[in-house]
Amino acid sequence: MNRDDAFWAYNPLYQPSTIDELALYPALRNRLKKYEDTQHFPNLMFYGEAGTGKTTAAKILAKSVEGSTMDMFDFGEDKSIENVRRLIAFTKQFSLYGGRVIICDEFHDVAEDTQRLIKKTIEDSTKSNRFIFCVNDTKKIHPPIFDRCTHLQFDYCDVDILGEPNVLPHTGWDSVDEWKNELIRVADIMSAKAGKTITPEQYDKTFSKGHRWKNVRSFILALEEVITDDEYDARKN
Repeated sequence: MNRDDAFWAYNPLYQPSTIDELALYPALRNRLKKYEDTQHFPNLMFYGEAGTGKTTAAKILAKSVEGSTMDMFDFGEDKSIENVRRLIAFTKQFSLYGGRVIICDEFHDVAEDTQRLIKKTIEDSTKSNRFIFCVNDTKKIHPPIFDRCTHLQFDYCDVDILGEPNVLPHTGWDSVDEWKNELIRVADIMSAKAGKTITPEQYDKTFSKGHRWKNVRSFILALEEVITDDEYDARKN
């Protein structure tokens, strides 16, 4: 499968390339936009459930910093102590670009005893390296590492006993309609990149799948299913 055939949610051709293209609540958008515009931010910890845009936001910020490189350590794939030691050794290497933004993805998968190893690394490398930790559960993070970061929450909804999403208080939204409008806004941006036009009926079908629009990745996957179903039915007829 080539990149043109990949589902939108996983396709680098259609994924967000700026903070404005992410689905975010207002306070989170304003903070990330400030970091993107000024290229100045501390060590960060993005937390929230899977599919909420943490890693994408981290990549956008890292790429926005002129004179630095973006480097990714995926601890979901390798949570071993050896990978943590590779990270520590990497921070000590000379950088031709003068600095690095290091994304530690799925860092919650690393055992807390192993996490302890990089506590001093974070303190000692602030002039040359900045860290962005992407985690699903902050309770699994070694407290001294947690305390050395500024924390930004990427959760937007919870689901009630009927399976319907409700916006969380920290978003500042009064109703799920505001979250729906934000999802439609970013889906329109993504669909334009894909050369598609989404109809109101297709959005209605997607939102009828209540459990599928709790986070943006599930929503985009559900939306593309609706679109491709309609296209398939039209070809049959």
